[in-house]
Amino acid sequence: MNKLMRKTTRYCAFVMTILFISSSLPASASVTDIEPVANQISSTDTQHEESDFAIKKDRHGNVEIRDGENLVDVQEIASAALPDFFKVETEDGTALLNGSLLESKNPEDRAAALVSPTKVDLLWPDMGAARTYIYRDEVLLATLNGETSFVDTSINPGSKYEYTVTAETPLSRDEMNEFVTSDEAERIDAGEMEVPSAGTTWGIPATVPKDSTDVAVVAAAQVAAKAAAARTSTEFRYKTFIAGATAPAPQGACTPPIGSYRFKGDNRSWSTGGSNRTYARVTMNWSNKTMTFGKSVGSTTRQKKVSGVWKNESTKTASASGITFKNQGMSSTSGTAYINVVVTNPLCNTAATLPIFGRMTVNITKSGSFSLRNAIRRPVPHHETYIKANNQSSWKTIFGRTNKGFGCLTRVNVCNYESLNFDNGRY
Repeated sequence: MNKLMRKTTRYCAFVMTILFISSSLPASASVTDIEPVANQISSTDTQHEESDFAIKKDRHGNVEIRDGENLVDVQEIASAALPDFFKVETEDGTALLNGSLLESKNPEDRAAALVSPTKVDLLWPDMGAARTYIYRDEVLLATLNGETSFVDTSINPGSKYEYTVTAETPLSRDEMNEFVTSDEAERIDAGEMEVPSAGTTWGIPATVPKDSTDVAVVAAAQVAAKAAAARTSTEFRYKTFIAGATAPAPQGACTPPIGSYRFKGDNRSWSTGGSNRTYARVTMNWSNKTMTFGKSVGSTTRQKKVSGVWKNESTKTASASGITFKNQGMSSTSGTAYINVVVTNPLCNTAATLPIFGRMTVNITKSGSFSLRNAIRRPVPHHETYIKANNQSSWKTIFGRTNKGFGCLTRVNVCNYESLNFDNGRY
């Protein structure tokens, strides 16, 4: 079996887990401030390599790493604040494994980064994706075709990076039937609409050791542990909004049969604040291992043109019951939540119109990693998600998607569903 076939077989069986062992950091390790390095790079600056490493669990549940066919030594670097990092002895020296996503019970969450002073090996589960995009600090590094690993060699020792791996996977018939209408299913079968694809995104911070010695690797882990220890909570926001000051009102379906009408919009651009059509919030409280939710629906105002002047004609607010959450597991270092948004314009006839729709499962770790899987929307209006820990000064944008047209909310819908993935330029 050649090397590529071995890799394909290995990554298709990609399974990872995490072992919790309480131990002390070596006394010889000192905490060193590792400063971020600004990198303006393009996809042509990094030569694509597939990693030789594979990560899985052995029959005892321990983390196991192989470099090709060779088993390598893995030692946990545990602390009360961050029991998610491992020291790995490879042929090239000691490397640091960010295993914070390995704790998830769902194999689709379990991506990892193996970091050395000269390269970062990214590994993620096989999602059957036709295209996978690799970003570093929100700059596109590479576009892959079905691979489940990537090696970044354009790094600097002593730096910090934020890697994002994002993929989209066509859904099965059973998965589609959970949300598509019967009319949409007929159009998909007839080839008039695309088979829906769901997005999966993994975000993994990487702290690069200054050299490949044990002391440098443990010091890099301590930097990450120090940052994680300062986090008591992390918040995730998923919102939809109408960017314009006004929006069209479909005659008949959303208005009386006679007259000129329109709806008021939210009149804003991308923002963690401002008014919304729908708002969903998940907060992971690390200090007490609890998960809290928040939701709201913005009021809908229909305006009528009277003697050349637009006047508010009717205002109503849809129920927020169509925004639902499910706590799928919470610990002091990791939490997973399912979010589903189905909200219809309260001034429209539901027999003639479709609701705003979006859903996803978000997994967040205290150390700063996250995964967003099975993420999909009906492409109207604008959709946006943000994430921020309590000790961070700014929000990180995971994705922003623009309105593809209010015709996508008509019952005779010909708009394709859209996967929700990370992008460095919201569109």
